[in-house]
Amino acid sequence: MRIESTSVIRSKIYFCESFLFGKKTIDRKTVDFIILSAQGNTGIGECSPLFVPTPDHKEWVTVFERLKNNFLGDSLQEALNTVRELEVRPCMLFAIEMAVCNLFANISGRRWTSLLQNPLSDRTPIQALYWKKRPLAFEDHAALKIKVGRRHIAEDIKLLEHILEKYPHLQIRFDGNRLLSFNQASALVAQTQHLNIVYEELCQQSWRLKDNYNCIIALDESIRDNPDLLSVADQVVVKPQSHEEHWQLQNDVVISSSFETGLGLAYLAQLSALRSPGQPAGIDTQRLLAAPSFVVANGGFVQLERIDQRLRELHQHYEKTKRLPWM
Repeated sequence: MRIESTSVIRSKIYFCESFLFGKKTIDRKTVDFIILSAQGNTGIGECSPLFVPTPDHKEWVTVFERLKNNFLGDSLQEALNTVRELEVRPCMLFAIEMAVCNLFANISGRRWTSLLQNPLSDRTPIQALYWKKRPLAFEDHAALKIKVGRRHIAEDIKLLEHILEKYPHLQIRFDGNRLLSFNQASALVAQTQHLNIVYEELCQQSWRLKDNYNCIIALDESIRDNPDLLSVADQVVVKPQSHEEHWQLQNDVVISSSFETGLGLAYLAQLSALRSPGQPAGIDTQRLLAAPSFVVANGGFVQLERIDQRLRELHQHYEKTKRLPWM
């Protein structure tokens, strides 16, 4: 298959409320939706980096020319192998792979994951995200992520106790985004390790916590900074801006989002079903965006059949109007 035409639609996506990142207030993000066309069909992908610059026009023109000059292959796996040879930023590669997968799905009339291997499940469990201003009931969820380090440790523990009293079945993930000091992180682990919590990036060098505590450590930003840490991580959090080789890891991988729109979250749900079946995916970020929902959740799960339907509707709408329905 050869890509016959390409285009980019740039859009501003707003958050339901602004938040601080360092000293900068963020209330929106820039998203590039790329469209690849071949054999009378289209595939749409999303490139939406949050904390790094969005690709400029010249970057997209260069990579599109290289795409159109290459025969991608007759199968989806061959096409993915070809695009992974492109020397582009991870967020751009993520968008291109998404568009290629959606293109092959539309050409074949099948879910793209089934073109790579037999599906193990028709649904993806969701790891819920605790957000005080937009609360959820967590009865049907298997896992819950709580951001820590923004309150006093005693308040984080009190919140944990309150949640587990009501939902004792939940697997809790504490995500610190490396905001805690090592001593603060140690104190938090010491008081909560008996609850089988997963600790994600509590502090700088959070893997050192395993020297003193029998705890589960998940690494995200640290892996991108130092790939050698893969050997000490119990879990690896893989996001759209992660380097391609991280998606091929043999570690216990958790697929997670970086404030993608519903289109990106749909792709991540499919990836999770393929790469980490049964592992709750960290894609409960749609509630934070003032953008139309795309991932249809049923309790603590995303039904992949519903995603297939929404993706077909999206591509049919674009092919008829040359516009995305939320614009």
